Amino acid sequence: MNKKAILILSIIMSMGRISQVIPATLIFDLNGVLLNVDRAKASRTIGYSSFISYFFSGYNPFRIKKDFFSFLDTISPRLPDTPLATDEGDCLLPQLMCDWMRGKYDSDEVRQIISFQLQSSHVGQSLSKSKKRVFQSLANFIFTPAAYIQAVRLNKRGMELVKACAAQLDQYGNRKHKLIILSNWDRQTFDLLIQDPSFGELFSLFDDILISANIGKIKPDIGIYLDLFCRHDLNPDYDQTYLIDDQLENVESFSECGKKTEGILCTDFKSLFKRLKTLEII
Repeated sequence: MNKKAILILSIIMSMGRISQVIPATLIFDLNGVLLNVDRAKASRTIGYSSFISYFFSGYNPFRIKKDFFSFLDTISPRLPDTPLATDEGDCLLPQLMCDWMRGKYDSDEVRQIISFQLQSSHVGQSLSKSKKRVFQSLANFIFTPAAYIQAVRLNKRGMELVKACAAQLDQYGNRKHKLIILSNWDRQTFDLLIQDPSFGELFSLFDDILISANIGKIKPDIGIYLDLFCRHDLNPDYDQTYLIDDQLENVESFSECGKKTEGILCTDFKSLFKRLKTLEII
């Protein structure tokens, strides 16, 4: 091979290295990022009369969820090794709900546990009628998969973001990024969700969908991320991986996994789009 041929080959190889795309893995949360709960629909399903009774009994209606969670804490005291998971309102999830999301209990079992405690236990007997009523109504909504799913809505901005990420191609015309869902969900509710045609287009854009109940761990437990890395042969110190989540504790724990893991907090989509553009994801 003469010098001219060697030079041309060297240039071609150099160009190939420059144009080579190093893909990222993007991990999306569901609730608060891709999905939202319609509060009006949820309130109608729970029953306005329960809220009215609660209010006229002298209780603060803005504390209903906190009061309900405090009641659940009396059923199953928090264990030392349970991750400090919160909901979209930054309320610490009770042990019973964490166990439910880890697959220890199914929805039917949780409803039965709560109903028994409300009707039979010392704690239940000490509650007023209005508290019992609203707590039972909340339990019937949250832990009845068919009822809960009716209030779940697609976040249109979240859908736009996923489509923008999925549309990025490498020099060979293949997808640039791997897209994965990782979310804290119970198995029964999620099985209904994934079968709902309203969300079919969203789920079709992902390479994999993982929920806590099938893994046996919940975010922000770092173990759930390590399981995902093993499943997809990802090295957190080498493969650029992002978690897009609306819970700060999840973002922080993910960022501690390795040199190439970064959690991105989803507070508003304008900022989120801007951040991903800065990272040259979209």
